[in-house]
Amino acid sequence: MGDACLAWNCNLKPLICESDALEVVNVILGITHHNFHPYAKIALQVRSLLDRDWDVILQHVPREANDATDTLASLSFTYC
Repeated sequence: MGDACLAWNCNLKPLICESDALEVVNVILGITHHNFHPYAKIALQVRSLLDRDWDVILQHVPREANDATDTLASLSFTYC
């Protein structure tokens, strides 16, 4: 959630948020009933942040695609 707050404070628009946790994405988007989800409180906080007046897309990304992103991010720190 800290990255989204930073993006809001820096007025970054549009913003694309990706997660490999489909169930969590569905809870945040309201597709899945959230009352009994272990992360319901956090999901509602994220939802309220995403409901602000800005362009945000929240989408599911398969874990395999996320692994490639993580590897590229790790390499960027190695060569800086």
